[in-house]
Amino acid sequence: MTAGSERAPLRSTDDRRPAPVGGDGIIELSRGADGFWRWTFGDSEGRQYLRSNRSYATMEEAVDAAHQAYPGVPIEGPSERDPWWLRRIWLATVLTILTGGVWLFALLMVKAIRLSVRMAIKRTRKKIRSALREG
Repeated sequence: MTAGSERAPLRSTDDRRPAPVGGDGIIELSRGADGFWRWTFGDSEGRQYLRSNRSYATMEEAVDAAHQAYPGVPIEGPSERDPWWLRRIWLATVLTILTGGVWLFALLMVKAIRLSVRMAIKRTRKKIRSALREG
């Protein structure tokens, strides 16, 4: 360190996450597609959502963990809506099927056009050959 330079004091990790108290937010319980339970803390202004870092086999375990993480915060649930990632997977699957269907339809149309052109050429050749034989 050179003379005259100063470092900013280090912040404690406790300063970064204020402990919420009852009434400052709400905890929502939800059951995932895998059948396990999770809790999500949302602040009262709707700006911040913190999801539990693990899932639980029973709803009671999830409630106990939520009470331990955020004591005094009311719990709402269980939520029946699908998690956001499940909706995105569903949307990606539908879009993949639709775009794949479009490509398959285009491929079939190209094949059908090629087949009809080949058949028209064969018919024309037969007509020309029969005309040459007669004439």
